[in-house]
Amino acid sequence: MAIGKRELDKVLINPAGKQVMHNHELGLSLRESAKGVLTWQGKYSFEGKQYRVDYGHYPQMSLRKAEDAHAETRHLVAEGIDPKLERQQEVVITVKDLCREWMAKYAAHHRKRLAIPEREIKADINPSIGHIKLSILKVRHINQCIDQIMARGSKAHARKILGLLRQICAWGVRRGYLKNDPTASLRKSECYTPKPRERYLNREEIALVWKKLPELGLSVQVVLATKILLLTGQRRSEITLSKWQHLDLESGSWFIPETKNGKPHKIPLSKQVISLFEELKEYSNNSQYVMPSPKGDGPMSEKVITRAIARKQSHFGIEHWTPHDLRRTAISGMNGIGVMPHIVELLVNHSLPEMLRVYVQGKQDSELFEMQRDALEQWSNHIQEVCHASGKA
Repeated sequence: MAIGKRELDKVLINPAGKQVMHNHELGLSLRESAKGVLTWQGKYSFEGKQYRVDYGHYPQMSLRKAEDAHAETRHLVAEGIDPKLERQQEVVITVKDLCREWMAKYAAHHRKRLAIPEREIKADINPSIGHIKLSILKVRHINQCIDQIMARGSKAHARKILGLLRQICAWGVRRGYLKNDPTASLRKSECYTPKPRERYLNREEIALVWKKLPELGLSVQVVLATKILLLTGQRRSEITLSKWQHLDLESGSWFIPETKNGKPHKIPLSKQVISLFEELKEYSNNSQYVMPSPKGDGPMSEKVITRAIARKQSHFGIEHWTPHDLRRTAISGMNGIGVMPHIVELLVNHSLPEMLRVYVQGKQDSELFEMQRDALEQWSNHIQEVCHASGKA
């Protein structure tokens, strides 16, 4: 006999004090735990094996709703679909769920720097539209998220987040989580069309920045890292994500396993840069990272350097500059003192254009590496000469 509403209420009021299974009909039952917790369960057979699936607790889930849930289970089995797998798919019901799945099933296998999309999802997507159900997700919700970022003046960042949302939604369509892509009609150019930056520091500005950096109350790590970026032409993330195991200060080399173009990179170090890294190590508190975060076990964010320089921008008394401009300064500066263009390109991990490849044909990697070392020593000596000549060393 199927258990009815009257029997359910009796069980609720007078628990058995032990685990009991109260059968209803067609494989639906109510499991009573020793502590009196009542859980609706459905029993079904799929591909010759018996399974049970939980639907919810009584009285939060009524008998009628439990019957409906079990009817759906039986319908799926009749269609040749495993209800457990189908229920796992149903967990992805909001934008936040979709972002989580994208991180786990796509980004983890195809993105080298997971911390970046993870941070952007947490800071910009989830707080704005993370709660929106995928079944009602529309282009207006995407615009809402982007408009909020635009409103705070971050046009370039809004463009970046829209690009991320386009990746996630397109993947969601391919996986069947979304029927339509709400970002399909949107273009990143509507947020912001970036203009290539041409800013680099001239001789006088280099000397001024070199002198001012230690005088502005910036952290020693930021000061040292900024000088290393100027002397090597590398990117912010390449120093913040580096570990001490990647540096061989005795032989003077720096291995960068992950770069923007996806290729690992190894560069020689000038004597001055080795000295700066040795000083930086004194402030790493035995961390594995060259620039550890003060808030945990991970590395410092590259944005720490950018924000620190931005806060002190007015103290330099020159045209606005950013830490990334130091990379352009190094490239321009080395070319200016006579370093061969193909050596400069190799130092900053650029792919050589066809017209420059002829200069490396037949040369051993070790020979090219030492040529790069000579170039960085020249650049380092040039920086020192510029500072001394300006009386600002």
